[in-house]
Amino acid sequence: MLVHFRNLLVNQPPGTVSHVSVNASSCMKLEVSKNPRWAVDASFMKLLEANVDYFGVEARATYDPGYAVAIEVDTGGDLKTALAINAFADHVLQDSFAAGHIRVPRKEIAEIAKYHTYSIPFFKHEDIAKIINASSNVMHNEDGELGLWLESPSGEKWKTLGDGRLPGRDSSSTLTKINLDKCRKAVKQSISEAHDAFKNKNGIQASEFAAWHHAPIMDKVFEHPENPNPLLRVEDGKLVARINGASSKKYEAIVRQHIGHVDHVMA
Repeated sequence: MLVHFRNLLVNQPPGTVSHVSVNASSCMKLEVSKNPRWAVDASFMKLLEANVDYFGVEARATYDPGYAVAIEVDTGGDLKTALAINAFADHVLQDSFAAGHIRVPRKEIAEIAKYHTYSIPFFKHEDIAKIINASSNVMHNEDGELGLWLESPSGEKWKTLGDGRLPGRDSSSTLTKINLDKCRKAVKQSISEAHDAFKNKNGIQASEFAAWHHAPIMDKVFEHPENPNPLLRVEDGKLVARINGASSKKYEAIVRQHIGHVDHVMA
């Protein structure tokens, strides 16, 4: 199992960056370790243990209550604070447009990592958990490089790449510009709605949040025939990894989960 995860970590997709930007305004960066056991340094590894809220349906489940607080503050007359709260909510809204954040089974992987009972000589429980958690980052990187076809509630279809691919950085700038424009529409709608709530002092139900009218439908991503097969899946409580290339439909079980605990790990 250790070798399998290590191979996932080391064999990153072409184009993977050698650092990760943490805060654009302060230009803080974390260097990626060349150590093949971890592939990334301890600080970034810590981030990988606590980023469930930024993936798939969890991103929407995070945005909705955060944005609801912003609207509530708006109707109370404090627009500046409301927009600050809204900005935090918009972070996860934007992640819903990044290929690497859409279909990674991040929550399930985190649960498997937390409750695993596998033992490896000289490795602590938390060390193995870090390796399991880091596998989600490998899928994040692969989906970000290969891209995914998306579809909005209005039926619009477009292809998106990862959150590290911005317009003008490579030959995919046309693709990234289209996706960025759609993401901006969602964020603008979010901000506009916040201003309206402040002006009219009217609350909004989560089911009516307009930003999601522009965001991709998660289920549609799994249905599109041109999307590559996912690197990782959870089937019947088991974490399985795709064998061979992105067109392969062959998967191998890695970790088995049972009633909230990992009761078996495939070697």
